[in-house]
Amino acid sequence: MGSGDLELQVSQPSGDDLVYSMNDRPGCIFVVDDEAMVTNSIETMLQLETDHTVHGFNAPKDALAKLEILQPEVVISDFLMPDMDGIEFLAQVKAALPESTLIL
Repeated sequence: MGSGDLELQVSQPSGDDLVYSMNDRPGCIFVVDDEAMVTNSIETMLQLETDHTVHGFNAPKDALAKLEILQPEVVISDFLMPDMDGIEFLAQVKAALPESTLIL
């Protein structure tokens, strides 16, 4: 190869490597709890233990505002929250994204 040539190396992934196409890449998880310490703890644990993108929200209305844009595959919610309880929040999520997995 000449001095101006670029070398392209292609390697096959080993069994330990994760390779995702645009259709099967890790999804998004929402964590919703009015207590920031709880949200931050769960968000941090999920970021360390999964390949998913994790978004924490301390108000259900903030999470609902991002539903259509981020389209989470999983939504984890607290039950008792000041502005909206978890059942009402998850009902709205289910109406917007019926394929999402919901955890109360």
